[in-house]
Amino acid sequence: NSGNLIFVVSQCPCSKEELSLFCPQLEGRQEEAPVLLREAVLPSDLLLQLREKRLTVHWLDMRVRPVSSPLAAENVSGLNLFPDLLRCVGGAVVPISALVGPPHPSVLSCPY
Repeated sequence: NSGNLIFVVSQCPCSKEELSLFCPQLEGRQEEAPVLLREAVLPSDLLLQLREKRLTVHWLDMRVRPVSSPLAAENVSGLNLFPDLLRCVGGAVVPISALVGPPHPSVLSCPY
């Protein structure tokens, strides 16, 4: 893809509760979540424009999760839905931990 990139920089909704806050249409309609979420985030006219202009959308998930602590299966609804949603425009959910490592010890002692 030689088009441009768009980054959404925010915490990616993860749990069912966060998904309902992010997209109120999902309240009580989890079985329809993939379709309702796509219609809310990437309506067909926007999806068409993104494809025509060759724009790729990535979500930089700012939520910090320890790699060693697994999430409960019932608490990852958004993490299962958003990658599929962004894949249709060539994008992905990118965890912030993939871009930054642990801070260097000298940064921790910096007085600023």
